Amino acid sequence: MRLSTAATIAGFSLIVGASSLRAQAPASPVQQSMRQLMLAEEAYYYDHGTYTTDLSALGLMSKLDRKEPQVWLRVYHAGGAGWIADAQGGNGLVGSCVTFVGDLSNFASVPTTQGQHLKPTEEGVVTCDP
Repeated sequence: MRLSTAATIAGFSLIVGASSLRAQAPASPVQQSMRQLMLAEEAYYYDHGTYTTDLSALGLMSKLDRKEPQVWLRVYHAGGAGWIADAQGGNGLVGSCVTFVGDLSNFASVPTTQGQHLKPTEEGVVTCDP
């Protein structure tokens, strides 16, 4: 994780299947999706020297199965010095999370969780509604 200013790139949204997440950790599918996003962003940064809003470039695209719960991921801003994102449960999942990498004061806006409107306060820490 790098601490610096962040360049702004238009946000990108997609749905990630949650079925493979259930067996990996006791965390909720929304929390686990955010952790996968964090790992994917760091791998992308290692290869390209910048973070991205393009979730397909991060390898997080999946075929939609309307029968399984889904998690919506959105990277609002990304660049050479950081990124900020949120995740929300959909199709039967409850919960939302937010996280960032970089200097939080450099982001024009900071997303909050859907339920209690919690903002992320520590770099690399996933903040979720209880």
